[in-house]
Amino acid sequence: MIEIEGLQKSFAREGVATAVLQDLSLSVKKGEIFGIIGRSGAGKSTLIRCINLLERPTAGRVVVDGQDITALSGAALRDARRRIGMIFQHFNLLSSRTVFDNVAFPLELAGMSKSQIEAEVLPLLDLVGLAEKRSAYPAQLSGGQKQRVAIARALASKPAVLLCDEATSALDPETTQSILALLKDINQKLDLTILLITHEMPVIKAICDKVAVLDKGVVVEQGPVFDIFTAPKAPVTKLMVHDLIDRDLPDWLAKKMAEYEGGPGNPILRITFSGPHANEPVIADLVKRFDVSLNIFQANVDYIKGLPFGIIIVEAVGRPEAIEAAIAYVHSQDLKAEVLGHVVDDDRAVA
Repeated sequence: MIEIEGLQKSFAREGVATAVLQDLSLSVKKGEIFGIIGRSGAGKSTLIRCINLLERPTAGRVVVDGQDITALSGAALRDARRRIGMIFQHFNLLSSRTVFDNVAFPLELAGMSKSQIEAEVLPLLDLVGLAEKRSAYPAQLSGGQKQRVAIARALASKPAVLLCDEATSALDPETTQSILALLKDINQKLDLTILLITHEMPVIKAICDKVAVLDKGVVVEQGPVFDIFTAPKAPVTKLMVHDLIDRDLPDWLAKKMAEYEGGPGNPILRITFSGPHANEPVIADLVKRFDVSLNIFQANVDYIKGLPFGIIIVEAVGRPEAIEAAIAYVHSQDLKAEVLGHVVDDDRAVA
């Protein structure tokens, strides 16, 4: 549906060409919700503007629904853009027009009759939950309602692709969730391909099928959301997912580990649960099979794209060879166990 090949974009600043996008390639399949995430200055907004040629790339190709957008200009480009809807962070509604008339605006530009426009707009207002607001003006709407109008307007031309540029950044968390739910509903009902730009990992987690991480104009990694969240490889990705997936050790535990100077001690393990064995009673099995006591200091279980993912921090108490065998058993279950450090054995027997 969207193929980006070797995309480059440079801007001249003080007579010097500065690269914003560098040899960027992406592939978005029909019907996917594909997220692109990066910190401020990563090149996200430039990328999305290159897709509909609001910015013309310095090099590379952008193919949307089988059509090479970068090869078009003039009337052909304007026609192609009608198949690419776009919503923005700040809504960009016309303040002097009602909700109905804002949604109708692109259809008026296309030369549709009033009866045709009404037949198209009213179902869209129903779809976004604003049928009763058709005569209201933007100043009378909440932020979430304004974004719903913007979404309806973007859908008016029956696009094959919907581009979302930080579409929820100006909204509060509750409204953000309602807009994301609406986008997911539209994706499923209309089989609409959505490319979503954001700097918020919770947005990616909530709605996207796949994600690409952009850093300094380069895609540093991409793949299914579950894989990127549970096994990030690039340093910038690890930082982004940290607050959602990892948790810092409690201060008192970190202090005890730092004070350990060798000798008799108990390992502190981080056990990561994901995949087909994530819902199995692995902890209970370890205690029974290997006569190892586990003192649970921290536990977090979440679901990403409907799949379970959890992290448990434990102190393992037992014979060293039994603990080694328990760790090997965890690995045999396609789970992860790593030794974070040790604490002095104070003879606590916590099951």
